[in-house]
Amino acid sequence: VRELAKLRAGGVSLRRTTVADADAWLAKRSVPSGLAELELRLDKVPGSGVLALVWRHGSRGETRVEADFKTGALRIDRTRSGRSDFSAAFAGVHSAPLRIVNGKLDLRLLLDTSSVEVFAQGGESVLTDLILPDSPELKLSLAVTGDVGNVRVDSLSLWALKSAPPVLKDTK
Repeated sequence: VRELAKLRAGGVSLRRTTVADADAWLAKRSVPSGLAELELRLDKVPGSGVLALVWRHGSRGETRVEADFKTGALRIDRTRSGRSDFSAAFAGVHSAPLRIVNGKLDLRLLLDTSSVEVFAQGGESVLTDLILPDSPELKLSLAVTGDVGNVRVDSLSLWALKSAPPVLKDTK
């Protein structure tokens, strides 16, 4: 949406590379505010294996988004994403069906200081989760495990985001 694009505070992109090179590229970047948008397009996705996009926050916290190519599942793992001691049911892994089309995978993530939204395949699969990290700063990594074949990163873009303006106005 146009309104989201207006919140982009600067961005960087990488095209046509390996997963290992994309991971090294991400390792050189961080998002101090914790507000970010990430787009990832993979080509030649294999019939098995798992893509893991991990962002670390604070000294111990991490949140994982995984695309399981064999089972056709998109997951958010928030078991280590920060504070969860207030409920045994909070920390967990949530999943949605994922359909790989013509060997391609499109992911878009919106990261906030306390939430993550994942849109796969143009919104065909969507997951949203609350996280309570110790620190807002994000450090990202990318890996594919299992039978990865010739999987390629077609494009990877990362933007820091500004806070959205308030939507409520005083009517007095």
